[in-house]
Amino acid sequence: MPLWGVEMKLDTFAVPYTADRRMAYAAAYLEQCSYRQVEEVQAADFVLLPVPAKDYMLEGLDGKTVFLGGGSYPGTLDYCKNENFAEKNGILTADTKSGTITMNSEISSAPVLRISGEKLESAIVPDTEYEYTISVKNYGDITVRDVFIDFTATDAFYFLDGTESGYIDIIRPQDAAEITVKFKTLEDITSVKQGITADMKYSYGRNSSIVQTNGTSSIVLIAAANKGADGKD
Repeated sequence: MPLWGVEMKLDTFAVPYTADRRMAYAAAYLEQCSYRQVEEVQAADFVLLPVPAKDYMLEGLDGKTVFLGGGSYPGTLDYCKNENFAEKNGILTADTKSGTITMNSEISSAPVLRISGEKLESAIVPDTEYEYTISVKNYGDITVRDVFIDFTATDAFYFLDGTESGYIDIIRPQDAAEITVKFKTLEDITSVKQGITADMKYSYGRNSSIVQTNGTSSIVLIAAANKGADGKD
């Protein structure tokens, strides 16, 4: 498909300058559009440079397809001149083989992870082992990687076989990953509402723009309580 009116076959890209965090977000979005990022500029079909582009950024890019923001450089494509960029206050938009490449402040928002649990057919009961599936969903616009999770439970049960912690290597935007935990309930359950809390640490972005952050999310499980608040049946 023509890209800004130019017929070209583009599959791989490089982002050599990542001080502008929007470059990391743009790279993540390009990967969603089926492009593949490579570390070496010379191995890339095209190069994406930030706004504004500087003279030194063009060094060594002779013969490469270069998309940049601002500046008059022969043989490059200035996305600032795209009408969508001007109309939407700084949005980088380009027709691609898979849709649209967009870079703006909305994509720059940090991803948010939330957990949910499988629906149980009945309330959990005392002195019983369970295997339970927890889903971790990325509600952001950026891929997250290296998700480390520590689960804690309320006072009615405890985890088994080391399943109180887990790891997920990658969760793409709006996707979810599943983790299975095992737990056993105590002989006495005093509260109908029980739950699991996930403390999560994860990263997003690329190269020098990688951001490490954390978050917490909880789910509620319904239990068949067999004790009153005073400890009596």
